[in-house]
Amino acid sequence: TADPALAPCTNLAIANPSFQSSVGLPVDGWAQTDILANGEVAQAGGRASGSVAGLLTVDGGSYLNGGSSSIFSQQVTSALVAGLSYNVSVRATAASSSYATIRVYFTTSSSPAATVVGSPVLRNLVVTSPRTWTEISVAVVATPEMAGQPLIINLESNRNIPSATAAFDDVRGSVCH
Repeated sequence: TADPALAPCTNLAIANPSFQSSVGLPVDGWAQTDILANGEVAQAGGRASGSVAGLLTVDGGSYLNGGSSSIFSQQVTSALVAGLSYNVSVRATAASSSYATIRVYFTTSSSPAATVVGSPVLRNLVVTSPRTWTEISVAVVATPEMAGQPLIINLESNRNIPSATAAFDDVRGSVCH
């Protein structure tokens, strides 16, 4: 059999939304930070599939409701290795009556003011009926200067209007040689 250390890509252990109530924080494995406007914790958090009319998840489980101005973040590796490619994909959709704006990106610190590494993806999510999920992917190749630092994936909803919330689901990652 082949040596697993020589495999071109291996999966990263990323916790998908795990919450069985209609809404709430915390969501296992994810940190949530209010940005732009404080106090929307009532909107942000885990939600069950179908808790918003027409918003069904891929697997029938929970999703992250990003509210209109918050960041969900999770460490995907504790120590970057120079030369390796780190990749994350996530599905996103508008979760309310107005379009949402999102940003998906990596940082090497969990601070909301942390410097973005790699190329962030910015997207407007239009309201569809039924709701449709858009797949978004981000990647970064670790440089020697980044080696040894943690890598955090950030899922940001940032339109800052109560009727413009974003939802995230089916987060997957890999590291490739």
